Amino acid sequence: MPSAERRGRVLIVDEDPRAGEILSERLIARGFEVSTAADAAGARAVAAASPGSIDVVVADLVLEDGNGIEVAGEVRRTSPDVRVLLTSALVKDPADVSHLLEEGMVFVAPNAGPDGVVLAVERAARLSWT
Repeated sequence: MPSAERRGRVLIVDEDPRAGEILSERLIARGFEVSTAADAAGARAVAAASPGSIDVVVADLVLEDGNGIEVAGEVRRTSPDVRVLLTSALVKDPADVSHLLEEGMVFVAPNAGPDGVVLAVERAARLSWT
């Protein structure tokens, strides 16, 4: 049952439509407003259409037309305090990508599953409001 309390706006960028749908449903049930994009171009379009309104980005690190770090940079142009959660099934050890992360970015290991990502989004959303 969706919560009446708005907890923040999340942009999910994932080329796998089913993965994005599962995460979106869980976040909406927790009271988040969610937008989705299947690639970097779609994420740019969402960010441009709603400047300043995105609190958290959940993006696949590797996208066919870019990467999650580039997406974060685009979103930060209009939402400078956005928190970014990067994921990738290709990364087995988060230490392998730690050198790529900028301030406000966290890598969420693929074994965290959708529930782990939801918890990470909740933490990130709280940080974006402080």
